[in-house]
Amino acid sequence: MPIIIDITSLLESVGKSLKIDETETVSYPDDNLVLSSPVKFVGTFVNSGNSIILNGKVSTNVNLDCARCLKEFDSPFELDIDEEYTLDQEKVWVNNERELKEEDFCFQIGADKTINLSEIIRQNMIASLPIKPLCSVNCTASI
Repeated sequence: MPIIIDITSLLESVGKSLKIDETETVSYPDDNLVLSSPVKFVGTFVNSGNSIILNGKVSTNVNLDCARCLKEFDSPFELDIDEEYTLDQEKVWVNNERELKEEDFCFQIGADKTINLSEIIRQNMIASLPIKPLCSVNCTASI
């Protein structure tokens, strides 16, 4: 089940904040990302005027394969998330080209005024997973 946050009230005034404390069971099978416990997200959204700033922490357990012995193991996983969301704005194209601006590298807030936290958690988790996970620092693979 995705973590969807309605930010309609947050958009009413600059400086307004919204604290979030959500725990949800999510899965990302298309990314081969197996979570062995629900995802807990604690954070704050702040309306900065031009964008919505998200600062928070994710914690869960991830099922990984050891790079040495190839055994599956569960590993605690914590991650700080700092992201920016902008309102979906009309893009100006000239001759089928468009200059990229800073807001093009932020997540867009759609017309429904909701934010899908599951997607930002997924992207940040994939980028933060260890390249060669080890079940323990002393793992000695028996070949």
